[in-house]
Amino acid sequence: MLNNYSQISFGEYGDWGKVFTDNEMYPVLWVAFLEDLISPDRMLEDSNKFGQDDMEIILQPLTSHLRDGQLPTLVAFSTW
Repeated sequence: MLNNYSQISFGEYGDWGKVFTDNEMYPVLWVAFLEDLISPDRMLEDSNKFGQDDMEIILQPLTSHLRDGQLPTLVAFSTW
């Protein structure tokens, strides 16, 4: 249940990085669908092409926010 002091905003596809860089006022609930971040086809093509470096780049805005942010952040990952 939301009270008078809560607000929910839903982002658009592709603007998820802004949640971490442009938001200094509100707690964040970030639900990421893994298929939106990593194409299943790419992972199946060649396991050598996709690795930890790719994940670090993809999750860089999140890790910066968690390291430097002062507001609560809840992160969830899901698949289709």
